[in-house]
Amino acid sequence: MKLLKYTKTTISTAVATGLIATAASMSSFAYANETDNKNKKADDLEVIEVYGTMRKSFEGAIGVKRTANTVVDAITAEDIGQFSDDSIAGAIQRIPGVQVETDDSGTQGDRVSIRGLGPQFVNSTINGRRLLSSGTEASSLRQMNFNVFPANVLGSVQVAKGQTAARPESGLAGQIDLQTLRPLDLKTLDESSTFGTVSLEGRYQDVTEETGYRINSIVGMRNEESTLGGYVALVYADENNARDQVRVNSASRNIQLDNDGDRVADETVTGVRVPTAITMNPIRETPERLAFATGIQYKPNEDLDVNWDLMYSKYQNDSRRQTPQIQMGPSYGSIFDMSDASNPGIIIDENNVAQYINYGQSTGGGVIRSILRPMVFDNETENLITGVNVDYYISDKLSSNFDLYFSSVNYSQDLRFSQIRKNFDKSQFVYDATGTVPLVESNMNDIDGYAYFQSIIREIELDAENFGEPLNLIMY
Repeated sequence: MKLLKYTKTTISTAVATGLIATAASMSSFAYANETDNKNKKADDLEVIEVYGTMRKSFEGAIGVKRTANTVVDAITAEDIGQFSDDSIAGAIQRIPGVQVETDDSGTQGDRVSIRGLGPQFVNSTINGRRLLSSGTEASSLRQMNFNVFPANVLGSVQVAKGQTAARPESGLAGQIDLQTLRPLDLKTLDESSTFGTVSLEGRYQDVTEETGYRINSIVGMRNEESTLGGYVALVYADENNARDQVRVNSASRNIQLDNDGDRVADETVTGVRVPTAITMNPIRETPERLAFATGIQYKPNEDLDVNWDLMYSKYQNDSRRQTPQIQMGPSYGSIFDMSDASNPGIIIDENNVAQYINYGQSTGGGVIRSILRPMVFDNETENLITGVNVDYYISDKLSSNFDLYFSSVNYSQDLRFSQIRKNFDKSQFVYDATGTVPLVESNMNDIDGYAYFQSIIREIELDAENFGEPLNLIMY
């Protein structure tokens, strides 16, 4: 029994060994063929490598979000460098949950709202330092005007949508922190100790047939040990902007209709939506921007990081606005003749909105008034902020940050505003909104008969300064 058992075991072992050897040889043969095929295919394939700055931008923004202790969105220097926006406001509006209010009136700046809360609830800083703003004509100073900062002189923008203890007096909506460049963090200096770029951009305005330009330049350097670095950035732009705006104001009125042509009201339609004023606003502006930023970073080891930075921005906007307005509100006390079906006095659609009004086909009521409001103003805003920031890591569980800074804002406005008026015969006016754009047909070429009404001369000056020296101890 033992011999048979031994013999059976021996035979089984031998067979298994043979099978394993055969399988191994077949596997080696298959692997060799597969390797040869892969090598042949690899020789036939063309290798394509793709490089881009957006990946670096995404990596930087994701890193900021990952390490933040609240809800934060960010855009980095690679992003900003690719934008064609004139100011940082254009870059910020690409962040989810952020809305930008564009300054059409020319009396304020581009404002930022977060999650629907207005700019008065948004705290604005640069490198964590309090920014000073000119607000709206030197009032409402809490509302920051972001159109004064060119995007090209900044390193990143962080939008914090929550509250933290490290942000005292932060806004109810959140905080927007503009961050200047850090020389030793510039990707361009990873492979070279110096770099410099200059770009020139020209813009042609087909409305005014004038050309503007913008110059961006930056120079940076570091030492061989990568412990000391610096940069200088300059942006200058002289542009010509033109846009034409038309605004139609409306209100609900009760309209009297004369159906048989006897100049007596036979019917009254209540709550008709009619135009009360049409304002034309051709805007011609020549904004001029000058921004200068510089910084020095010293980082001898991982425990100490010293940064000095300075940013100066000047934004000047000369604006010319000839604003004619037609006021039709007083005329709706009249009776509209509806006796001629081919030429009715008014056409009202199924939504109770006036689509066509021939004011010449009406009797009684008030006049139609034309108002001319030429306005000229010059706004100039200067912002300066500079300081020294020291980060020192005392231990694995304790670090410190000391910041000493100074910021200032200087704002001036010179405004000239006059107004002249003239009453026109209603028979000269037809309002037609049956097409894509509402049209007004009138005979307003006669400039005689305008009477002077009022003039406004306004000169505003604002000078403000701010000093800060916060010291933070951070425990992990």
